[in-house]
Order: sequence, then structure tokens, then C-alpha cells
Amino acid sequence: MDRMRQWMRQWIRQAAGCVARSMRIASLLALGAVSTALATPSDTTATDGLRAYQSVSVQAGATTNVNRTRLHDDWQPGYGAEAVVAVPFYAGYLEAVAAYHRYQPRGTADVPAFDAFLLQLGWGLEQPLTSWLSAQAGVRVGNYRMTFDVNGDLERAEITENELVTALQGQVVFHVTDRWSLLAAGSYQRTFTRIRMDLVYATVGVRYTFDSPSWLQTFLR
Repeated sequence: MDRMRQWMRQWIRQAAGCVARSMRIASLLALGAVSTALATPSDTTATDGLRAYQSVSVQAGATTNVNRTRLHDDWQPGYGAEAVVAVPFYAGYLEAVAAYHRYQPRGTADVPAFDAFLLQLGWGLEQPLTSWLSAQAGVRVGNYRMTFDVNGDLERAEITENELVTALQGQVVFHVTDRWSLLAAGSYQRTFTRIRMDLVYATVGVRYTFDSPSWLQTFLR
């Protein structure tokens, strides 16, 4: 029996060694593939690199929560506002997002109203559909801050809650002129509260695009 245990321990050590060597080899192969791809960029990558940070798009819109979850048993969503600043990146675009939403108690629910403030960073891709229409899709991550209307001598932490939030976002952009556009967007947002909040928002707005000043391009690069 002791000889069997010794043989098993030796076999496990050998197997672990083989797995470790295989992982090192796989890692080296992956690094080599990435290095080769970076050393020989495609025409698309080169083109995207030339346009990175060359323009800035600022958009503002009205937004509202349109789905129904456990949250909505007690709270009624109202209309909110969203602002986005985006710049073209080496692949796709980067964006910074700020949004505000107000939630009121539903009916006779014994809960406080609260303000929701959203700050996110995002990345996405844009696909032209026609000369005047394009579609965008991307991901966002940030902070969801809820400030509750609670009266009384309570600590700040008891009336304010900050949670991680992630989102999938898509929108259709109607290019009215070279500078001005109209947009219709939708996003699926997950807030990591103790009981997860999965919220869907619809947004309509306007966008203005202008050329980045040279100092801003230099700073971002």
C-alpha cells in the first residue's frame, strides 16, 4: 500500500510538470502570435491609427428605463438625461458617459425616492450603413451612485450607495450634416447591488462632432 501511494504521488508530480510545461509553451506561442500581429499591422489598423483622436463627438439626450424588474415593484422610473463624449480610437472609439435618473416610490410603497448618477467609460465599434446612417455597439463599465431621500440623523453611508455597473449599448446614428447627427439608442445595464439590478434604457438625442485641437491630440496620444 505504501508503494502504491508513493507511485501515485510520483505520477501526480509528473502530470503536474507536464501541464506546467504545456502552459508555458502555449503562453510562448500566444505571445509570438501577438508580437507578429503587432509587427505587421493590417491596412485597417494603420488607417484607424491615422484617425485616432482626430475628432471629438459630444452628444446629449433624454433617457428612460423601459423594462420591469423587482426594483419596479416599489419604484417608478422617471425621465433622465445622458451626456457622452467620444473620440475615435486605434480600433473603434472610446467614450466617457454621465447620466442621471430619478426614481419615485410607486403607489403606497414605503420606500424613499432616490437619484441615480451614472459615470462610465466605454469602448465600441461603428459600422456605416449608408452615407447618412450608421450603427454603433459597445461595452461600458463604471459607477452607479444612488442617493436616497432619507430624513433624519443618519450617516452619509446609509443614504448613499455606490455600486459597480456594466452595460451593453447600441445605437443608430442619423447623420444630418457633417457635424450634426440625431441618434436613437438602447442599453442593457447590470448594477451589482446585493440583489442584481438589470435595467434597460432607451435614449434619444443629438450629437455634434468637431475636429480635435492639435494639443488635445498630442495629449491623448
